[in-house]
Amino acid sequence: MNLGTFLIHSIDWPSIPKEAFAGEEGYATLQAFRVGDIRIRMVEYSPGYKADHWCKKGHVMLCMEGELEIELEGGKSYLVRKNMTIVLGEGEMHRTYSVPGCRLFIVD
Repeated sequence: MNLGTFLIHSIDWPSIPKEAFAGEEGYATLQAFRVGDIRIRMVEYSPGYKADHWCKKGHVMLCMEGELEIELEGGKSYLVRKNMTIVLGEGEMHRTYSVPGCRLFIVD
């Protein structure tokens, strides 16, 4: 991730519309803000959410509420709880699910 040079931005999350997406199970709602090549998001996963796809994009994720399980393509998984951050590198195939639901702050 290259933050590059850009003007200072403030993000007023309540003013950013929420979009809903169905997972393989459950659903996600997200708000996204873009600056250059950087995407900054607030994401909420419903209880029982399971992603409907594998992702290879790198992310920095902060779990703000609940907990999130991140499964790697090789079978290893990581549990991310409230107030934990996980950093996933580009190309590391992964998918997410959350039994209790969760709220995340993500930069990618």
